[in-house]
Parts: sequence; structure tokens; C-alpha cells
Amino acid sequence: MHIAIFGASRPMGAQAAALALQRGHTVSVVSRSGASDLAGRAGVSIVKGDATVEGDVRSAVEKADAVLSFLGGGMKNSKDALPNARFAKLITKALRDDIPFVTVSNIGASPESLAHQSPLYRWIAVPLYMKPILEDKREMEATLKSSSLKKWAALRCAQLTDAEPDASKVVVKVDDTISVVSNRTKRGDVSIVALDLVEGKRDDMWGQTPAVISP
Repeated sequence: MHIAIFGASRPMGAQAAALALQRGHTVSVVSRSGASDLAGRAGVSIVKGDATVEGDVRSAVEKADAVLSFLGGGMKNSKDALPNARFAKLITKALRDDIPFVTVSNIGASPESLAHQSPLYRWIAVPLYMKPILEDKREMEATLKSSSLKKWAALRCAQLTDAEPDASKVVVKVDDTISVVSNRTKRGDVSIVALDLVEGKRDDMWGQTPAVISP
């Protein structure tokens, strides 16, 4: 399988690219600069392109059998406050509806999920720094839900950690009541779940926004 990966310069994306290679896939890494730490590795091609430019996105996924996105979230004072939302609009136009697409979201992205978070999180964390991130992911999820893609998933994360992944114990489920404060998500576990999805090992999760909770 050939997998196009956006955001491979970020820790989670780099882990997913390495895991894809370990599992025998080839990958295209999309980079604005055309440079990547993965350059020179067997099975890796570097595609110079911008995830917010329609032509670049179309070119990057033209030969892909699956697409993964690990782009950063929206931040205050960012030149691009809604990177994932903008990318979702482009990728849903660029992909055939049968191509698997997996991206990363946040617990609390939807109004239903946010309503189940603690008052401390909703009244302090969200106004201080999470609001632009959640708005970006909320719009992204809405775009995916209204698209014609048959195989998409937005993996919602709790508080991210770099601890050693343990795929045998990770919990993946659709549940708006899951707390972001009380749970952790290992970056490596997200990479594993994303690869499992495009390999057809978690077909019950397509078209949904499952949370990935690590032990």
C-alpha cells in the first residue's frame, strides 16, 4: 500500500511514517520545504507541497492508496488559524470516495463532547488556549461528516504523552462522555490505530470520531 502522510515532521506523523515502513508500505511525505528527516530511506518519497494549497494536495494524493494527516492544530495569532479545517475541505475534494483517510482530532471538539468535560477545563483551559484548537477540529469533523468519503476517521485524543505505546491495551471507542482531563493518549498508540484503520483492521470505526485512550 502507498500512503500519503501530511504532518510527518511532527512526532506523531513521523512515528506513523516509520511504522508504515516497518509494515511493508511505501510512503509519500508531504513537506512545505521539500525536506524531511525521512529522506533517503527506502520506500520514502518526499513531495514538496502545502496542505493549504488545493493543487499541492491533489498532486500529493494522486497515487495514494490511503492518506493520513497529523497537521498541527489551530493556535492563537497563527497565520493559519484553522489548518485542519481548511485541509479537510481540500482533501475531501481531492480524494476518491473509496480512499481511506485518517486524521487526528481532540476530545471536546464537538459540542456534545465538550459539554461532558469538567468545569475547570471548559471555563479555564478552553478560553486560555484550547478554543482555537477545538474550533479548528470541530469544523474539520463537520466537513468530514458532510463529505462523500466512505472511509474517514478522526481520532480524538486526550492529553498526549510520549510514553511507550501498548497497542494490546489501548481503548478505541466512540463516546462523547470521555474526559480529556482524566485520560491520556500516547502518540505511538494513535499512529498504530491509524495504520490499523487503513489496513482494514478496524472497519467498525469508519465515518466516526473515536477516542483513543491509552493505559
